[in-house]
Amino acid sequence: MEIVVPLIQSTLSSNTNTRNAAEARLQELCNQNFASYAGVLAQILVVEEIEAQVRQSAGLILKNILSDKDAELEAQPWNKLDPNVRLQIKGLATQALGSHSIQAGKSAAQVVSKIGLIELSTNQWPELIPLLLQNVTSTSSELKIASLETIGYICDEIDPSVVSAQSNQILTAVIQGMRATETDLAVRLSATKALNNALVFVKKNFENQQERNFIMMTIFETCVVQAGSEVVSLLKLAAYECLIKVAEFYYDYLKDYMAVIAQLTFNAIQSEEETIGRMAIEFWCTIGDEEMDLIAEEEYAGDQVDQLERRCLKFMATALPSLLPMLLEKMKLIDEDSDDDNIATSAGTCLSIISNTAKDLVIPIVVPFIQTNVQSTDWRLKASAISAFGFILEGPSSETITPLIQQALGFLLQSMKDNHEKTKKSASWTLGRVCEFHAPIIQLHMPTVLTVLVQALSDEPPIASNACWAIYYLVQEFGSQDGVSEQTNIFSQFFAPLLQELLKCTQREDLDEANLRIASYEVINAIIRGGADDTLEYNIQLIQGLMGRLAQTFQMTAQDKEEQYELQGLLIGVFTSIIHRLGARIEPFSQGILQLLLQVFSQRSASVHEEGLMALSAMILALGPKFAQYTEPFMGVVKLGLQNHQESEVCNIAVGVVGDLTRSLDRGFEKYSNDIVTILLQDISDPRLDNYVKPPIFAVLGDIALAVRGKFVSYLGHVMPLLFEACALQVDGDEDDRVSDYLNQLRQSLLDAFVGILQGLNDDKRIDTCAPYLEKIFQFIRTVALDDSKDEDVLKTALSLLGDLCRFFQHSCTPFVKDQSIISMVKEGIDNELQEAYYAKQQVSKLIGGGW
Repeated sequence: MEIVVPLIQSTLSSNTNTRNAAEARLQELCNQNFASYAGVLAQILVVEEIEAQVRQSAGLILKNILSDKDAELEAQPWNKLDPNVRLQIKGLATQALGSHSIQAGKSAAQVVSKIGLIELSTNQWPELIPLLLQNVTSTSSELKIASLETIGYICDEIDPSVVSAQSNQILTAVIQGMRATETDLAVRLSATKALNNALVFVKKNFENQQERNFIMMTIFETCVVQAGSEVVSLLKLAAYECLIKVAEFYYDYLKDYMAVIAQLTFNAIQSEEETIGRMAIEFWCTIGDEEMDLIAEEEYAGDQVDQLERRCLKFMATALPSLLPMLLEKMKLIDEDSDDDNIATSAGTCLSIISNTAKDLVIPIVVPFIQTNVQSTDWRLKASAISAFGFILEGPSSETITPLIQQALGFLLQSMKDNHEKTKKSASWTLGRVCEFHAPIIQLHMPTVLTVLVQALSDEPPIASNACWAIYYLVQEFGSQDGVSEQTNIFSQFFAPLLQELLKCTQREDLDEANLRIASYEVINAIIRGGADDTLEYNIQLIQGLMGRLAQTFQMTAQDKEEQYELQGLLIGVFTSIIHRLGARIEPFSQGILQLLLQVFSQRSASVHEEGLMALSAMILALGPKFAQYTEPFMGVVKLGLQNHQESEVCNIAVGVVGDLTRSLDRGFEKYSNDIVTILLQDISDPRLDNYVKPPIFAVLGDIALAVRGKFVSYLGHVMPLLFEACALQVDGDEDDRVSDYLNQLRQSLLDAFVGILQGLNDDKRIDTCAPYLEKIFQFIRTVALDDSKDEDVLKTALSLLGDLCRFFQHSCTPFVKDQSIISMVKEGIDNELQEAYYAKQQVSKLIGGGW
């Protein structure tokens, strides 16, 4: 202890060298004897004579070394300690909960909760929750506070099923700590925070009206604690956070309480306590979000709406006449000196949500506010009126809002030149919302609107950034769509001037403000991708200048690394857009661009590598077989990307590049296939790699087979077992949509793999080597056939695979195709008029006749 205490004191030093040296020495002690070091930290935590800040730091260090967020439960450092050491540390940590130092007690709470999260899941510390609940009844405020915080931390992270048996006792203890009968406000604050974390556990209690009433009355009681100190403000804030959590989890039970809640929140919004007012507004935002989801479900259900278990209770519509005027008044409180969020921005956000739930009902209340204030000489009133219009643009019907936009457009354009920056900011943002949600209205006024937006690119960064997004949405609406060739479009006449001004904008010295750098490059990409064929020549004229810009980024100093990486990623994104648009026309510039990409890949930035790989993919697609001359220097880059398991998206994009290379090189890919297949198989088997990357890997194995054809025989013994292992994955019928989507994606990829392998081997007359796998492939097709949740793409590919199997193996397939599930799948495809189904039926009929 005599060694560790001074070192911890040194870690608190303001001297960087002293602090770093102490931290390094502590890490050495941890590495030398982890158990002894952890025990010493626990001892420091309980010694009252040691400085409180040192004890607090000891607890935080102990908490951090006992758990590893990336490790499985059994591999946690805590579980590697001897049981007697664990018992000693638990005893010391729980003892420290009662420390006279609030700092030390709160640090102990984090240690105890971290150990509890590990041990409760395996029932190794069943006495912990009873101990904490007993502590809450103590006469020691310090022990109550630390124990309640421990309960809160545990409830925040643990699987609810682990403590479900004790949820009633936890709730009782927490509620008791919140009551007005508890005279220590710090205890009430800890209890209220604990309730916020525990609310997810109390569904059964909310189903019981008496218990629900008790919970809600306690929250209400805490919301109205009289202000006067910082602790009181924090207590009220925590109570409103509970109210918001209740709205999120228990919306269906709120009907009996909405009158009280409305009064509480309306008073809070109108009070002088801005933080509490914002929380009250956040409650209504939560209600609105919930009602938007319920309304969407009702609209989707159509005539079956009465069969829905949950319905929108229209709390927002009921509150509208009282709530909206309050929000509009708060929108006037714009901060002239700051763009940070405040109650005005909270009110605007809530107005937008209300607009999406109440729709046309907002118009009679909001429009008079706009009309009253929009011509005001007070910039706050004018800016708030303009913003209010922007917030209601999404929600009301087109028939209702279109005439209002047509009336307001001229005024918005005029306000973009207002003398006050905040007014211009509101106008540019609102104009952007018009472009986002009602772009067709702009079409007749396009030259005028674009002229104003281009002028705004030279304005202050927030206004220029808003102008960029407005242009972006117009391009999305009126530009050419990806993959669609048009000789010209409405943007062709503006293409060159727009890009010239946007490229000027990217040279501004204040690009770091208001995300202007990202906004300007995003809209440049959109314009290039949305350009018609008559703009391709201008794209070619841009290339040399952009290459020069990218080359200059390599001269930036080490101090500018973050800016360098961001700029390189954005410039490479522009190259990707140009390559996609020009296609084979990029060839004269390909060597220079690819040389720059090689320099880019020498940088240590995952985001830059992502952009580089996407540009490489675009170049491979554009050059086709002509890319072969550049392949060699990039294969190392691709291999490193495939092995980058820490940055899964880099690996995912690299997998896509492999697929591009197989199609570009065809048989020329053979010289690289051994190394690539080996790495891909390692990726599939590595549990560290995110699962979303694995389906594309399965699919790209089929791409490789199509390219190398007969050579793939040498990989079958390694590849097929992994494919069949993935084929066996099943999910429960009640899994959510994300799991179902993943299963469809996985099966699609596996089917693609089988199709590619079979066709590749058949091209070299080596199809016989797949005969041993025939039965398992049909088992997988049967699994797909029986899955009612399969999407159409999966059905199409399964039918294609079925047809190929029958064509390649003929009568060897006869026993399998008689299966009723497979026949039903073919019939399903025919009912849906899928070409793949007719192909499958033709091949199956050759084997079992056509009378089915």
